[in-house]
Order: sequence, then structure tokens, then C-alpha cells
Amino acid sequence: MAYTADAIVTATPTGSTAYSFSAGGPIVSPNAEGLLITPVAPHATFNRSVFLSSGERLDLEVLPHSGDLAVEADGRLVGHVSPGDVVEVTMLPAAARVVRLGRTTFYQRAQRKLRLTGSAEPG
Repeated sequence: MAYTADAIVTATPTGSTAYSFSAGGPIVSPNAEGLLITPVAPHATFNRSVFLSSGERLDLEVLPHSGDLAVEADGRLVGHVSPGDVVEVTMLPAAARVVRLGRTTFYQRAQRKLRLTGSAEPG
């Protein structure tokens, strides 16, 4: 699989409703385990997000004709990569625990936070 895009967002299901969703990616249940890959401003016909299971490997290769690129994690600059570099993205099992106060479902919170009309609750 190859993307040519201004950026690539990789997200866990917990992070999928932030950067990935704003780039056109789907809402993913936090009960899913894996990585979501979403191209930002893709330059090719294939412009869809892909969801990989937690055991699959993801290597992002910076194409030889690209310039130097910034790598960000949760909105913070963590480094730079150059043409020909490969960034390996892995998922840590149970990397975060989230405490929820109240009894709203994930889909109710997504609907409220993203100001979605209609129901986001699965059928």
C-alpha cells in the first residue's frame, strides 16, 4: 500500500476521532485494537483510510523526491525524517487507561463533541 499525500496520520482507535477524523478518517470504536492510517490531502486516486490489526507492521518510507519532514506525536514535534528514511509505527498494548465519569457511551460522546446530527450509535 502506498500513499502520496501532504501528511499521513496514524492513530489508535482512542485517537481516531481527533486528527484522523478531521482529515476525513472514520470514527473507530475504542474497543477495536489496531492502527488507523489516514492520508491528509492525498495526491492520488486512492485516498481512503486503512485499519491495521494490532499485530500488523507499519513502515512509513519517505520517498526519495520528498523534502525533510517533521514527525509529530499528539501535536508535539518529536523529530525530523529525510528522504529515504523509514519510520516504524508500532502499537503498544494497553498503552493508556481512560477514566470515564458518567454513563454516556462512546458514540454519545462522539456525537456531542463532533456536533454530529442524527445518531452515531450503531444499529
